[in-house]
Amino acid sequence: MNHVTLTNTRHRHRTAPPAMRTLGTHAAIAALLFLAACSGNKGDAEPEVAVQVAPVEKTTIQHTVGAQAILYPRQQAAIVPKISAPVAKFLVKRGSRVHEGQLLAVLENRDLTAAAQDTKGAYDQAEAAYKTTTAASLPEEIKKAEADAQQAKLVLDAQEKVYQSRQQLFEQGALPRKELDQSVVDVTQARNQYSIAKQHVESLAAFGRQEALKAAAGQLESARGKYLGAQAQLSYSEIRSPIDGVVTDRPLYPGEMAAAGTALLTVMDTSAVIAKAHIPQADAAALKVGDKGTMTVPGIADPIEGQVTVVSPALDPNSTTVEVWLEAKNPKQELKPGTSGSREPAFNSP
Repeated sequence: MNHVTLTNTRHRHRTAPPAMRTLGTHAAIAALLFLAACSGNKGDAEPEVAVQVAPVEKTTIQHTVGAQAILYPRQQAAIVPKISAPVAKFLVKRGSRVHEGQLLAVLENRDLTAAAQDTKGAYDQAEAAYKTTTAASLPEEIKKAEADAQQAKLVLDAQEKVYQSRQQLFEQGALPRKELDQSVVDVTQARNQYSIAKQHVESLAAFGRQEALKAAAGQLESARGKYLGAQAQLSYSEIRSPIDGVVTDRPLYPGEMAAAGTALLTVMDTSAVIAKAHIPQADAAALKVGDKGTMTVPGIADPIEGQVTVVSPALDPNSTTVEVWLEAKNPKQELKPGTSGSREPAFNSP
């Protein structure tokens, strides 16, 4: 396993060494005893006491924490297909460096391509029908209602002319009252028929066309949704990388069945590695994000410098320890995720 050592730095002021302080204390006591013994002889000279001064020095106190750790990649993506289909071809292999969005593999998709083409045709049809409906001056039903209204108007005009002619004859005494009254009834009926036909035209113009447009728009939206769904299903047959990194696992071969929900490829970002260690709570209390550290890895002679990126705010319920992450750059790809060995790796945090 790798070992991490975290070092917390504090400053203090150092005064004279303990031996020097003891020498000064003994000298002071001896001086006091000498004065007490000679206090009766005022003529003797006062004793001289030697004093030694030590300069104050500023030193660094380091708190080092060591722990076992395992290396992890900075990012990792287990790419899982959304559909089950045989693998048509792989465009990468283990160890291939890939970029975000790069096409890595293609699943068998002839049936999905056909379905997408079918729905595209239905979508084009619905779109054409919608354009025809919106471009049309009036639906056929409205045209028929207008023709009926026009016929009713002609009948009304004819009945009014008959009424006017009979009115003149009646005034001249050449027509009985009964025929004039019948003409009045005929005109009234013709006027009512024309009014009904005219209202029917207006109603169709206000609501019939609106409903026709609404139906055409609904058919268009339904066709568009089916087409987009088929396009999405087709896109699922193309497996792309979500991150920059290196392909570390490719368990299948072309022709084998890729199952939905099962990883088809694994991509790791190893431009940096993270040593994850579990630290006792008392030691972790002295650590913070941004502290420097080093890790010692099997096969690499010199310790590798890094920085603390995570100090978990909660204890691990199983071990009652705090998880701490130390991230280090890996430009030469010397640090391998999952590394473990007999030699202990180390973190050092100031």
